[in-house]
Amino acid sequence: MTKQGLISSDELDQKFNEDPEFRKADRKIRPYYDLVVEIINQRVRLGLSQKELAEKAKTHQSRISKIESAELDVRLSTLIEIAEALECELEICLSPIVEPEQVKYFFTSTVEVQDASKINMNVKYAL
Repeated sequence: MTKQGLISSDELDQKFNEDPEFRKADRKIRPYYDLVVEIINQRVRLGLSQKELAEKAKTHQSRISKIESAELDVRLSTLIEIAEALECELEICLSPIVEPEQVKYFFTSTVEVQDASKINMNVKYAL
């Protein structure tokens, strides 16, 4: 707890991660968020507008907009077309659910990047 009785973001994360229902809800929503971030990042990397991406993916700009705002439960065939238009390969991975009590080791390491900034990485290994 902080001086004013407010909870820190680390403490909040810990409390949420201790709640199995929160973890389940997070597992259901995170793939949508991750997908949105990937599509936007790749579109921006190529310098494409939503309309240009839509044309390359043989769809409509409104559909790209809805996908990028997570308003649309997108079909796999549409994702494949979008990936191709973004000059990317679509990869799908199913990973076993690892609950916090199954994690045996936890360590934090710091990695230096070429521009001298630092990235903190939390890596958990489950056995």
